[in-house]
Amino acid sequence: MVIDADDSLADPSTLGQTSSLHVRFAAFSANSSQTGSPLPSSFQSAELVDPHYALAKAYFDDRQYERCSALLGKSTQSRKSQFLRLYADYLTAERQANEQNLLMAKTRSSRADVGTITESRITILEELIDVDDAFLLYLKGLLFRRLNRRIEAMDAFLKSVQAFPYNWSAWQELVNTVENDELEHILDLLPETFMSTFFIEHHSRNNPQTSTTNLERIDSLLTIFPDSAYLLMAKAQNYTIMQQLEDSERIFERVFEIDPFRMDGLADYAHTLFVLDRYDKLAALSDQFAEIGNDHPEVCCLIGNYYNQRGDHHRAIEAFKRALRLDMGCLAAWILLGHEYLELKNSHAAAEMYRRAIDISPNDHRAWHGLGCVYELNGAWSYAAHYFQKCASIRPYDSRMWASLGECYDRLEQTQEAVSCFKRHLTCQTTQDEQVQAIQRIIDLYERIGEHVAAACWHRRMVHVVDQTLTRPDALPLARFVQSYIVAAKWEMGEIAPLKSTAARRAVRDTVPEGRNGGAIGTASAGAGRSGGSTLHPDSAAAAEQAWVSAGLEGDLALADEYLRKVISAKTEYTDQAEKLLQELAYMRDRSLY
Repeated sequence: MVIDADDSLADPSTLGQTSSLHVRFAAFSANSSQTGSPLPSSFQSAELVDPHYALAKAYFDDRQYERCSALLGKSTQSRKSQFLRLYADYLTAERQANEQNLLMAKTRSSRADVGTITESRITILEELIDVDDAFLLYLKGLLFRRLNRRIEAMDAFLKSVQAFPYNWSAWQELVNTVENDELEHILDLLPETFMSTFFIEHHSRNNPQTSTTNLERIDSLLTIFPDSAYLLMAKAQNYTIMQQLEDSERIFERVFEIDPFRMDGLADYAHTLFVLDRYDKLAALSDQFAEIGNDHPEVCCLIGNYYNQRGDHHRAIEAFKRALRLDMGCLAAWILLGHEYLELKNSHAAAEMYRRAIDISPNDHRAWHGLGCVYELNGAWSYAAHYFQKCASIRPYDSRMWASLGECYDRLEQTQEAVSCFKRHLTCQTTQDEQVQAIQRIIDLYERIGEHVAAACWHRRMVHVVDQTLTRPDALPLARFVQSYIVAAKWEMGEIAPLKSTAARRAVRDTVPEGRNGGAIGTASAGAGRSGGSTLHPDSAAAAEQAWVSAGLEGDLALADEYLRKVISAKTEYTDQAEKLLQELAYMRDRSLY
């Protein structure tokens, strides 16, 4: 079984050809008394009304977990009561753990404190050794995960969803325990239900290799659940991951037209508005939700983003702290709190927040990148490089990861590694300005180590990028790049290196533009498996590459003349040099006539 969009799990329309899945699930539940209830035994309480359970549930809802557990400990327990008691004990242990180091970020918990908390978790786990109830298995998985026993946790969560597929919390925890290369191996263990498709989509959304395949999976689910706010929110989040923020904003707006007071996913919408500088929308959204949902963690994240936009970092911190008091597992709050501490140069607190985020979601690149920025702030470049490497492994097609890593290698004076990172940066989807900056860094690095032939070829690549923009409204200012035009002209005139030399051939091949980013010619592999860019057909790409190399190795005096005249028209300090080169060029042309 594979994870393709046309797979039986990936295409939920194959799960029910004769009736709606809504109808099937309703009929499934209604007939449970006749066929043996498919619902977990947690729902099959022996008593119709259990006063102890009702009172304990009230204590639980009021977050009085100790009272809840103590009350249920005195009564004869059904499995439902057992789950509530043990879950209350689990939340008590979690609260004690978080009180040690949450929000203070001054010192980590002592060994004695950590030992006490671990012992309390093991005590709970001892009561769950041979359970078969879906919700008790879910709790067992939570405890294993908190004890860093990932394989055992994954096994418990799989058994939980097999026993009762409609506990979305168990699916979410399973997402956090299944690593990227393990998903295909567990597909045969998933129950045959549309919930498995939701799980695959959710896992893929948290997978660094997000692609248009996941969008196709969501569209397939939307045929069964049209106008589902959850699925549309997932689609918007996929667009955000793929850096297609305008598309993401459009889908988010549709979500809030369908469900105006939806709070799930609000933090992601706020982030999209923040990055797009939609400050008016962010302010209006904050005002709308502050009045109705100040006790929801995503609303607190929204308000925190609003304060950050205003530059009020201390109030933003308070908003994110409130989000964490409401939900210790709010990943966005941990990351945003780390960003705020980083803004205030409180690197120790920022690092603690990012580490807590990594504990929740090890595959979230934002926390790893934040840790890299913390060490970068302190000048610990080798540590920063380590964390940026982790980012690049999680998001290999995100240009920002390679730019950050290249900067670290540059600071560590590992020039070749830095050059490789900036070259990889150029293979990703980048803006025009990002291309120019990366090419300039490569030029500077090569010139620093005396590889002038390689640097000259990258000047030629820079001219290629600038020339593509000259006829567009957002044209790059020619005066900024006159040095590159001078060097490119010298290359065409054969003054940099013999054009047929091995060094020249290697340098020219190294600078073949990718088949993306503004229509540059390119190789077929540059954009494979990614969205947002176009690549040439392999045969066309190979021909384009050969044309680029041939042109670079033959020289073109007419092109050199064009470059030099552009330099003269820019009227910079390079004008005199360009005029002298034009005279040399005229002499070369005269000699070529004889």
